[in-house]
Amino acid sequence: MKNKLIFFAVLLALIGILYTGKVRAENFCAQHLYYGVPTLVENTIYDCKKGYAVSHSSVAKIPVWVGYILKPEHTLGCEARTNKFKADLSFPKGMRAETSDYRKSGYDIGHLANAADLSYSKETEEESFLLTNMSPQVPKFNRGIWKYLEGYIRDQSFENKRTVQIYVGNIWDNNSKTIGSGVIVPDKMYKIVIDTENNTGFGVIIPNAIIDGIPQIYITSIKQIELESGIIFPVGDLDKNKVWGMWPTPPFKTRLQIRKETCRK
Repeated sequence: MKNKLIFFAVLLALIGILYTGKVRAENFCAQHLYYGVPTLVENTIYDCKKGYAVSHSSVAKIPVWVGYILKPEHTLGCEARTNKFKADLSFPKGMRAETSDYRKSGYDIGHLANAADLSYSKETEEESFLLTNMSPQVPKFNRGIWKYLEGYIRDQSFENKRTVQIYVGNIWDNNSKTIGSGVIVPDKMYKIVIDTENNTGFGVIIPNAIIDGIPQIYITSIKQIELESGIIFPVGDLDKNKVWGMWPTPPFKTRLQIRKETCRK
């Protein structure tokens, strides 16, 4: 048993070195990280998927953060939701979550980069269901305020022709709950959303809990997200200390109608 633990520790160290070097040397996953790479973190594997970049904790077995760019045309994606949750076999066993970890846990297998944002191709939709893009989420949180926020960002992107950089991540500590084989349940989740054209945006930190209300009441500064997550996010010229309000919400109806007509063809 001791030799096995030593083997995994060495393997993790080697993987960490490999991926850290890749991040530094190759402008890691620039197609999904408009402003560059957030802070590198120990015991973390970095991967560049077709639809998003991910920094994944090999200890917590959930993402530290996921970054991707949402374009207006992506919001009209026609790929049907597959719900094919699966372990990410490109990550070593023992350093990733398995579907069995979530079974009868009482938590949803909740997206970071959500499936609807990635429904513009079969490959991106399917990889959105990899568990390296998931964390245990309280059902009311995942299906309520978090889902509302995801739809709001899609509508904003389409209706106002915004190409947005999205960072989304988990916040936890040594006292956080675990499920299954030690998969951490985050205490909070956050999003940073930046319009890459006019360099405006906003950030939210929302408790992963049974809560009511709307995302607007959880608005905070990017600096506060950095303090709570321990990650430094590149955001261009955006003022990190300012608490930016969410963009105005007109009565969005056209995106869903256009998507319905587009996908019918």
